[in-house]
Amino acid sequence: MRPRQQPVLDPGEERLSKWLKPRYKLSCRRRKQYAGRRLTVCAPVGGQVLQLKVHLGEFAPVAPQASGQPPLILLGSVTPLHVRVDVDENDASRVRPAASATAYLRGNRQVNTPLKFVRFEPYVVPKKSLTGDTTERVDTRVLQVIYSFDRNNLPIFVGQQMDVFIEAAPQPVPASTNPPPHS
Repeated sequence: MRPRQQPVLDPGEERLSKWLKPRYKLSCRRRKQYAGRRLTVCAPVGGQVLQLKVHLGEFAPVAPQASGQPPLILLGSVTPLHVRVDVDENDASRVRPAASATAYLRGNRQVNTPLKFVRFEPYVVPKKSLTGDTTERVDTRVLQVIYSFDRNNLPIFVGQQMDVFIEAAPQPVPASTNPPPHS
């Protein structure tokens, strides 16, 4: 085997080579950094990954929600926890922001916590979670009320259902349907 020979450069090429090599290396380094940033997904807000539906090596569609699929990553803040309460539209006028409310873990009334009012979702929407009871109306609309609470040491997880009891204002007495007497 013959030893590998370095190409013979004239003095001008040698100066050019000394000038190009560091710039070429810098260019390669910047290209790798850019590729790493381009392929890295960063969260727009601080939070915790609640659900991950894509893993290393799997195909990830560009817009899964546009095709009717759930999102690939579910991200959220868990301090404090929030609970979304559906209030029947017939009782919506009785709910007040200052009213006390208590949440109980569904299936375990021993686990309960006081709630703090956050806000009303101002638009009354069709009820999503229908129980299937024969007496339940399908066309029910609900006002959504958001409450918050601190998890502390409660065995409660994000996504669990809770039964919420809200202190309601007295039910208004309907006006009489009879016309007033003539005098």
